[in-house]
Amino acid sequence: MKEEKTLNPNARYDQMVWETQQYLNATYGNNPHWEMIEENGKTGWPTIRGLIRALQIETGISTPNGNFGPATEAACPTLKKDFNPSEKTKRLNYILQGSMWCKGFSPGGFGDKTEAGIKQFQEAAGLSGSNVNGIATPLIIKALLNMDAFRLVSSGDAKIRQIQQELNRDYYKWIGLKPTDGRYGRDTNKALIYALQVEGGIET
Repeated sequence: MKEEKTLNPNARYDQMVWETQQYLNATYGNNPHWEMIEENGKTGWPTIRGLIRALQIETGISTPNGNFGPATEAACPTLKKDFNPSEKTKRLNYILQGSMWCKGFSPGGFGDKTEAGIKQFQEAAGLSGSNVNGIATPLIIKALLNMDAFRLVSSGDAKIRQIQQELNRDYYKWIGLKPTDGRYGRDTNKALIYALQVEGGIET
């Protein structure tokens, strides 16, 4: 079982995370699959799972459970700048924006600022060129909807982070987007193994 990252009890209150929690409870509180989120303004698994559960409700997953598995990934839409969105697309955009606040990337309103925030996240993850386009594909949304860090943390190393970013840049089709926090752990080790297998022509 993958070790689950837990919320730091000393995590600081964030107004926009609090507004995200309020929005989720108000919008989905009457859904029988919804689990109310504590509105404490702190990013943690309850809020992330709430965002995933909201995404699952919007995309028609029959049993929303707050886990981003293969069925959720298959149903996940691609979101991009839309100045005349439907009500459903607006709700999906709010979920995207909430995930960005939890990751520390400011989305503004969905338009130029959200597009710019997605580009910042793509660059932080190590993507480059045409892959830094401000479009939230399922790959991007899945990476946002977890507790992985995509900024250098205090216990991280800038050189390790560069390696993590290069792995994401060159091998995201095989490994997805792994954290770029500068800490060498299981995710980075597995990504290196996948990269070796790809370069060696071994089926992954």
